Amino acid sequence: MNKKIKAGILLSLAVASLPHHTMHAKGDNGFVEGCLAVGAAALGIAGIATAVNYCFSESDDQLIVRAESEHARATNVYGHMFYDFYCDPYHTGLEFQLYEIASIVWNKGQSQNAYRSGMKSARDQLQSSLEKLRKRFSKLISKRNYEDQSRARRMNALIGKIESFLLELNSLYNFIEKHRYYFDLYESDGKISNYYSNLITIARSGSYYAAQDIKQAILYADNGRYPYINFVKTIKSNIATLKTDMRYLAYSYPNRTMLAQNLIDTLSWMRNIVVADMRYSNEQYDLEQERLEQERQRLAREQLEMYRAQLRAQEAQLRAQQELARANRAYADQVFSSMCCAPTTTADLTINLQFGR
Repeated sequence: MNKKIKAGILLSLAVASLPHHTMHAKGDNGFVEGCLAVGAAALGIAGIATAVNYCFSESDDQLIVRAESEHARATNVYGHMFYDFYCDPYHTGLEFQLYEIASIVWNKGQSQNAYRSGMKSARDQLQSSLEKLRKRFSKLISKRNYEDQSRARRMNALIGKIESFLLELNSLYNFIEKHRYYFDLYESDGKISNYYSNLITIARSGSYYAAQDIKQAILYADNGRYPYINFVKTIKSNIATLKTDMRYLAYSYPNRTMLAQNLIDTLSWMRNIVVADMRYSNEQYDLEQERLEQERQRLAREQLEMYRAQLRAQEAQLRAQQELARANRAYADQVFSSMCCAPTTTADLTINLQFGR
């Protein structure tokens, strides 16, 4: 840090000296001296740029502290996942690993996509810091003073830890990214199951009154005008989401596919019992009547607006005719006044009398 403070002082002096070189270049000391002064000023600017980069760049100690912090944070967030990724004591296979990882992320209350994005950001940041550490280490290793050698040893140890961690983190990220559609289906299944948890419990209870209880639960949860229509619309969308996620699966996951299909079957059964209810048909009729009434009112408003537009056009036309009539009257009055005030000759009088006869 002392070196950088001294460099900062020298930088200030160099900046202060620039105007002198520039003014010297503008003086009347000859073309050659002016060119030399301009060249010196340019070299001074280049040197200042280098000094600025040195004074305000991250020091070796700061880089080490930041890299250690990034490594510790990434280890705390993702390090425990390595056990579930590499360890399969019961040899249950691929789906066991996927299920364990997805469950850990789900229990954290974090979306699968956000977890993958966070892991990628942590990996890229660590990779960037690792590259900087390697460059700094290659410069420090040739120095002989104790402080630089101590930093070099610390960097070397940190480089080894980050390299080892990145090796595992890359493997985990690539594994998760390869099976990303499994995690998407897991998340959709979990969200939809939670949303319909009460109804699913009733539907799978095997009770004789399950269908009636489900319909009553829907009415209890929705106090609007069209509770059954709202329920059917939402559950159709959720069924479509599950089916889409299943179609996107790139590999075979028998257990996850079976669970998702069971959920689809349960949701479809609930949708069918609601659609078969007479109250759902009544809601559809009332909704259609409401739509037709709104359409009638819209047409009536448009017709009224057209009638008002016609009236405005007629009023504008009438005003234009009135303006034209006033202009004609004014012109006639002007002509008559000019004829009355003009001097008349005997010939004119004779002619007028002739016409008067």
